[in-house]
Amino acid sequence: SQAGRQLIAPGQRPEEPHTRFPDRMVAYQRLWLAALVIQGDLGWVWQWLARALNEPEATPISAPLLYATLETAGADAQDRYGRQFVKLVDYIDQHYMPQLEALVARTKGEEADQLRASRSRLRLWLDSFRATGRAPRPAGRDVEVAQEAALNPDL
Repeated sequence: SQAGRQLIAPGQRPEEPHTRFPDRMVAYQRLWLAALVIQGDLGWVWQWLARALNEPEATPISAPLLYATLETAGADAQDRYGRQFVKLVDYIDQHYMPQLEALVARTKGEEADQLRASRSRLRLWLDSFRATGRAPRPAGRDVEVAQEAALNPDL
C-alpha cells in the first residue's frame, strides 16, 4: 500500500489485514533466504539487496523484508562479500534509514505502527553490527552435536 493510504499492496490478499501481510511476506522471504544460504547461493541474496536498496524510495514492506534479509543471511553474506557487505551496511545506515524516517512521517494507522517496529528492529541490527563489526549468525543456524542428538533420538 502507499504511504498514508490503506490500499491493498501487490501480493496482499483482499481480505488480509495489513498487520498480517508483512508477516506473511517475511515468512516467505526467510524460507527463500534459508534455502539460498544452505545451498551457498548468496548471489541471489546480494542481487535482492541491491535491487531493494536501489528502489527510488522505501516502501512500508521493504523495511521488514530488509531486516529479515540481514538477520537471516547477513552473516553468510558478510563472510562471502567482506568489505563490500560492510559498505552495503553503511549505505543502509546513511541513505536508507533516512528514507524510512521520512516514510514513517507520512504513513498512518497500523501501517505506520508496523513500519516503526520494523525500523526499530533494523536500527538495533545496525547498531549491533556497528558495535561488533560482524553480522550476527541467525538463531538456529548452527546446531551443536548435543542438540542434534536431542533432535533425532535415532543417532
